[in-house]
Formats: sequence, structure tokens, C-alpha cells
Amino acid sequence: MDFIEKLQQLPPSSIIFISGYGGSGKTTLAETIAHHIECTIVSSDDFYRNIKDYVNWDCYDFKRLIKDVIIPYKQKIPSRYTAYNWDNPSLSLYKQLDIRKYLIIEGVGLLRDELDPYVDYTIWIDCDLDRAIAAGKQRDRNQYNVNHDALWDGIWRLNEVTYYRTYEPLTRADYIYPSVHNNKNRNR
Repeated sequence: MDFIEKLQQLPPSSIIFISGYGGSGKTTLAETIAHHIECTIVSSDDFYRNIKDYVNWDCYDFKRLIKDVIIPYKQKIPSRYTAYNWDNPSLSLYKQLDIRKYLIIEGVGLLRDELDPYVDYTIWIDCDLDRAIAAGKQRDRNQYNVNHDALWDGIWRLNEVTYYRTYEPLTRADYIYPSVHNNKNRNR
């Protein structure tokens, strides 16, 4: 049975998390899966809080993710939620939560104790940290026309390392997906 067949066998209303280092390919994997299963995709980036000093990706409002997305989805209630606007740093975007067979939530730092009760299947993208960061920098420059190199090399790298050591996502994942950026010398 291949990976997609495993996902297709999950019961309806299952919530799937895709997590991994920033730049590892989480969004791309979610979009690829969406070609094979009926799902709604939500990014944890919508739940960013504009704070300057944080560890373990605590800059994400996971309580609001639970309240505004996970609970309405489980109750099969279509809803709208407020999303972070990266172009105009504020909670100023509104997004629709469509109820489909599955919900995929993709983002950094998702495999953690406070979210465990809400997820049915977890995927960790196994990727070399340096390669993921290089891919993230390149994506930000090419796709978004922004230079976040100082963030990638500073607080975001620190958060990746501390999150990985604190939450041990490889031991939490139901499936470990090999990243296209992978190599044998992973930075853990």
C-alpha cells in the first residue's frame, strides 16, 4: 500500500498534520496530496502572532487554531476565521473553512502535546535543516520577493533546533516523508 492509499483509508473527518522544518516542502506536499484526496488545507502561518522573542514556535496561536478551525471542522460547521496578513502584519484576512472529507493542517511545530488530542494522522517531512533553510530563503526571494535571511539564520533556525529537541517529531509522526532536500547528514 502506498502513502496516498494509507491516507485514503482514514475515516471521514480525519485531521492530518504535515509538519517539518521551514522550507522542507510542507505546502507542496499538502497540495500534492490534495490532488488525490478530498481535503481542505489550512496553514499554521494563518495563526502567526507578531511577537519578537519566542522558542519552540510559540509564535503560533495554537489555541486559536483549535477554536477557529479544528473544533468547527470536527463539528462539520463551515466557518470563517481570521488569518494573519504577512503583507500588512496584522490579523486582517478572513478565510473560509470548507468542510471536506479531510482537513490537512500544514506548518512548523505542529507535532506537540497540546495538539495531539485533535489530530488523527501525522506526517513529518524528514529534511536536512541547512537544506530546508536554503530552500526557504530561495522561496522567499523568488516567490514572495522578500529577504528573510536574518530570520532564517537567527530566530527561525533557533526555533527549529529547540522544537526538534523538545518535541522529538520523528517519534511522534505516523509517517516520515523523505524531503526532496534530504541528505544523510541531518542537523538535529
